[in-house]
Parts: sequence; C-alpha cells; structure tokens
Amino acid sequence: MLKVDRDVSGWFGKEHIIEEYDQSNFTVRISKFKGKKKTEETLLKADGPIYNAIILPFHQRKAVPFSKGWTRTFRIPRKIEVKLSAIEKIEVGGRSYEAYRFSGTPGQFDFWINKNDPHVPLKIKGGGVFKYSLLINGYSRENSL
Repeated sequence: MLKVDRDVSGWFGKEHIIEEYDQSNFTVRISKFKGKKKTEETLLKADGPIYNAIILPFHQRKAVPFSKGWTRTFRIPRKIEVKLSAIEKIEVGGRSYEAYRFSGTPGQFDFWINKNDPHVPLKIKGGGVFKYSLLINGYSRENSL
C-alpha cells in the first residue's frame, strides 16, 4: 500500500488530499478534506497497477538504461503512454545534468531522470488544468526509493 498525503492550495481554497494505492487489487482511494471534514471519497479500480504522476518517475528510474524508442503504458489513473522523448542537458539547482526526458501523451506531463547513477528524477512538469513544475534539489541515498 502506498499513501500520498498532500495539501493543495489554489483559487478554490485549501484542500487536503489522501491517495491510497493498492497495487495488489489495482485500486486507488482518493479522499478529500476541507479542514478535518471529509468532503469527497472516490474509489477507482483498473485492470493493472495505478501510479501517481509525481511518484511514477521514482518508480521508472529502476528500469535504466533506456534505449531510443522506449515506450510504455501506465495508469495515473487513466491510461497514458509514456515515451523516452529525448536525452538532453538540463540545469537544476545551478548544476547541469544529462537526463532522459520522458513525455506522457497526450500532453499530460514530462519528467527528467538523471542519465548517470543514481538515476534520480530531476524535474517533473505537469500539464492539464493545474500545470506545475517540481525540481528535485537534493536526495539522500539512505532514503531513496
């Protein structure tokens, strides 16, 4: 069981969201709260593992090395195709890295994984209604996924 616990602020106010991923049963339970009051709960079931868009790059880094043309389908929770779209240099935290760039289609998100060991995700950029960018500023081998 994987639990993603996050606070989200936006034009709609503040919301607390808990996502509980059960990869044995291919479900995710999404609970939304305003303050301590639960306002919504949804259970999604799929025909295979369901990933969180932010955690997917951490999972995917275990598949290194990648070759040109690499493509795979994931559910986040709907099915999307993720492909290795480029190997490029990016700058994060004032340092330059050679990175694998993956794109989720259609236009869902992009993420970059360090091409060199320890293959950590360096950047995650989301699409859709709530566009976001996350830059990984540090990591610890002791606590790495």
